[in-house]
Amino acid sequence: MQNNKNILLATILSVLILLGWTWFVEKPRIEKEEAQRKIYEQTHPKVEKSEIAPKADAKEFAGNTEVATKPAETVLALKNRKEILSETQQERVVIESENLHGSIFLKGARFDDLTLAKYFEKSDHKTEVSLFSPSDSKERYFADFGWVSSDNSLELPTPHSIWKSNNAKLTPETPVTLSWKNKQDVEFIITVALDENYMFSVTQDVKNHSKSEISVAPYGRINRVLVGVQKPVYILHEGPIGVFSDILHETTYKDLIKEKHQEFSSDNGGWFGITDKYWLSSILPDRNLKYKASFSHDFSNQNNFFNSEFVGQEFKIAAGEELKFDHHLFAGAKKVRLLDQYSKQYDAKLFDRAVDFGWFYFLTKPFFFIIEFLSKFLGNFGLAILAMTVIIKLALFPMANKSYAAISKVKKLQPKIEDIRAKFKDDKIALNRE
Repeated sequence: MQNNKNILLATILSVLILLGWTWFVEKPRIEKEEAQRKIYEQTHPKVEKSEIAPKADAKEFAGNTEVATKPAETVLALKNRKEILSETQQERVVIESENLHGSIFLKGARFDDLTLAKYFEKSDHKTEVSLFSPSDSKERYFADFGWVSSDNSLELPTPHSIWKSNNAKLTPETPVTLSWKNKQDVEFIITVALDENYMFSVTQDVKNHSKSEISVAPYGRINRVLVGVQKPVYILHEGPIGVFSDILHETTYKDLIKEKHQEFSSDNGGWFGITDKYWLSSILPDRNLKYKASFSHDFSNQNNFFNSEFVGQEFKIAAGEELKFDHHLFAGAKKVRLLDQYSKQYDAKLFDRAVDFGWFYFLTKPFFFIIEFLSKFLGNFGLAILAMTVIIKLALFPMANKSYAAISKVKKLQPKIEDIRAKFKDDKIALNRE
């Protein structure tokens, strides 16, 4: 009887630990996030159109009140990706590394062609996984950087502007500088460098060669189209994601379709983007830049257009001066150790949370590293899972062994218990005493 009580007590304690974790750890964390969100809303009032009224083409900035000046009229995305890339081949800067293949479209200085060199759509290893695709294609998915201004007289580069490049190919050894100059003698420069993995360094530079002061605000965005939005996968997050002021925000496509627009503020870096099951595209704005970020949705031509973007504060640039911002763009596979490396390298808080480890992050992430090690050691992921199961069983063996011993004792005593029950079946007081 004592052993049964111990088992029952252990079960109750386990349940209490789980409830305690939820109540005393998760609940305060969620409440803290909500309180901080309210503070942000109070201390960072929404920027009105009159504050920043850009000249950029409104239909290219669907959903952002800081950028769009009129209702968006989304581009019909029905063309074939390969045909578009073939037709625009002469207007592209080739991207080539061990992990990435693709190109930057000089029209709009847009990252709209990117494939993952080590990942394939099928087991025949013929077709690389496509991440970014041109804006006119059915698979529309791209990233770009630019400027907006409250000065309507300032000519700014648009998604239709043709940029000049100092190099025909971007590699980890050879960065590329894109430039565009307006009629007012203001030069806009985007310098792009690529590391050996999936991180682009993007430097925005404005040189004011004119004789008057100008004002500009930098922006960056990731835009994609989904013809059909599937139901959320409850074991992992897919959709817009970001960390603003050290708080993780995850929004499903379904929720964003309902809400249309979500806005956030950040004063100390952060990151945002769009995540899939295995892939991530993310922008890490300049850490010294105050900005507003947003997730937005627009429905047009039977397609769902999703936007994840930031617009920085507006700066004045005196005649003869220049202004620079150093951003980063991640586009690639969600490799946990690589995300951890980038998190430390660029001080990108919670960057590893692009991989959805769930509520029990403190357990699931260490478990992942153990399974990864076993997989490399044994050469097979299936064997690694079996080995992990054995390790967990061994760790829990002392507790399980006591439980089995208690059950065995109960079985041995069962005949005597039955005899006592038969002997005192009419006397419950005596039965309980025995």
